[in-house]
Amino acid sequence: MQSLKSTDAEFVQRWSQVDRLVSEQKFSEAETRTALILEKAIQEVNIKEWTKALARIVFFKQTLHGYEKSIRFLLETPWPDDPVGHALLSLVAANAIQNYYQAYRWEITQREMVVSDTDTDIRQWTTAQIYDRARSWYADAWKQREGLGNIPVTAFPELIQRRNYPNDIRVSLRDFISYQWSNLMSDSSIWSARESAVVYTLPFENWVNPGQPGPVENIDTDLHPLAQAMQILSDLEAWHQSN
Repeated sequence: MQSLKSTDAEFVQRWSQVDRLVSEQKFSEAETRTALILEKAIQEVNIKEWTKALARIVFFKQTLHGYEKSIRFLLETPWPDDPVGHALLSLVAANAIQNYYQAYRWEITQREMVVSDTDTDIRQWTTAQIYDRARSWYADAWKQREGLGNIPVTAFPELIQRRNYPNDIRVSLRDFISYQWSNLMSDSSIWSARESAVVYTLPFENWVNPGQPGPVENIDTDLHPLAQAMQILSDLEAWHQSN
């Protein structure tokens, strides 16, 4: 006899137990409880709870300074087959690897490229590999942007903090993804030496007033990171103008 699927109320009750542990600063226990929720969500193919549980486990691991573990967890754990869920988890993954880089930046910058048999051997990733992985995750999320324009960031308070942004600024997931990715591409601290050296040759005058912006089908990864950031923001501007 098959067991009945959990109701929304049952998941709410499970999450309330997690929230209580968080309020008591018992993050390790909260992670254990969330792992049980994740197991149940995967078993029942509950996309919403599956996504939420994955994201919160990453948060707990980072809170406990398990930066490498949080990324390895995301690489080794199945994600739900859902465009919105996949986009959200791509954002979580990109943020996690950026936090990892910031926490261990001095040590990471000393690393040399090593060919590894395992994709999850994070302790050997160089700055360039980490940067490429973050960019790839943002690109995966950005590919889902057409379906994210009408989804407000406030729908995911556990994952996205609006901080002090006005209510009508950066409202949608599409806005959030575009700004997060363009901010990464604009971070000169992770550019290669060559990318830093050629900044003065870039056609900034063409970007300041480029005329009517147009949608961008694909970001040209052969361009300078700043040029890629301009493509991302131009696509976002065109979308806002069309609406």
